[in-house]
Amino acid sequence: MKKIILTVLLAAAANAQAQAIPAPCHEAPQEARALLSAMHFREQLALGMAISLPNAIRTEAGKAIGHNRTISDEKRNQIATRIAQKQPRLADGIKAITDNTALMDCVMDEVGKAFLHYYSAQEMQEITTFYLSPTGQKVIDKMMLASAEATASTQRLMQPHVTELAQALERELLAP
Repeated sequence: MKKIILTVLLAAAANAQAQAIPAPCHEAPQEARALLSAMHFREQLALGMAISLPNAIRTEAGKAIGHNRTISDEKRNQIATRIAQKQPRLADGIKAITDNTALMDCVMDEVGKAFLHYYSAQEMQEITTFYLSPTGQKVIDKMMLASAEATASTQRLMQPHVTELAQALERELLAP
């Protein structure tokens, strides 16, 4: 339960900070900004946050509830229902963060500067040209869906093996 409260408080604090204090920015090179624009980076980030953060919070809350042996099944169900009811507020908080233009400009600049560690200006121009092509646009439109599907498949296939490994380690650690 403490994890749930902490997560909600962190989200609220981030929301307040995002609205009140824009991060210091240093403009990224034009090639990096063009690349991020061609990648629809802002929109992809907002969509990714809108999808992943509520799921992550739900997952962590579920773990916290599930591991607490003092909570009855009825109480677990009540808490799960309350968490589900709070999802719209969380979604609104995430949207407020991603709608903060000053903050997102700073994020774009930081990501653009990070790209400079891996790509030259010429390479960024070439990548931008690809992303502006019809095939590049399809990559942008479908990559998140393809990645989510691939991640789910990988987790489904790997989870039993990871669980088995964790249980073997636990048995070994608990052995006299």
